[in-house]
Amino acid sequence: FWDNYYDKIFFGDKAIGSILLSESFENKNKLSVKDYENEWVIQKDNNGNAVYCNKVKNRWTGFNFGKKNWSNYSVSYKIKIYENKNNIAQTETHTHIRYSEKGRYTGVIKNVSEQAFVKLREFISKETINKGFLNVQQNDWYNVELSASGKVIKILINDKLVVNATDERLQKGSAMIAVNANSKICIDDIIVRKL
Repeated sequence: FWDNYYDKIFFGDKAIGSILLSESFENKNKLSVKDYENEWVIQKDNNGNAVYCNKVKNRWTGFNFGKKNWSNYSVSYKIKIYENKNNIAQTETHTHIRYSEKGRYTGVIKNVSEQAFVKLREFISKETINKGFLNVQQNDWYNVELSASGKVIKILINDKLVVNATDERLQKGSAMIAVNANSKICIDDIIVRKL
């Protein structure tokens, strides 16, 4: 009963609930995200819209947001994966939620294999909880939502449910978005909602 109840209330076409964080990257002097390693920069897209893009490096690049005491919430954002011209490896993006010293739930998207899955990552083990498949177009924008409400963890791509997992080992933590080495992505319109 409760799983179906949560599905109807929290995971319809759009997540509902009070907004914990909203970032459009239009005001570079007042960002809600933390780039501790100076790896990201605000750029303008073709429409003049401000977006947040990583500096391509020979290592992972990422940024953090949120609070350690966040528990039930969703992270939605727009993402654009650029073609890897060096053809070194496929682009892989990670969205961490309930990110803490105990571990994190990670939504993984790979553009070449067209896969999305959720991993529980802890310091002593890595475990794939569930996975789904999607069609990711390079050089095009699409919408991602990763949600954790109670024990239910979901990934939606362009409002389509691609991963539906259950796990209750991690209860609280902040969030992070990262991309693998030698790859470029841009992020826009991050919205975090309490569920």
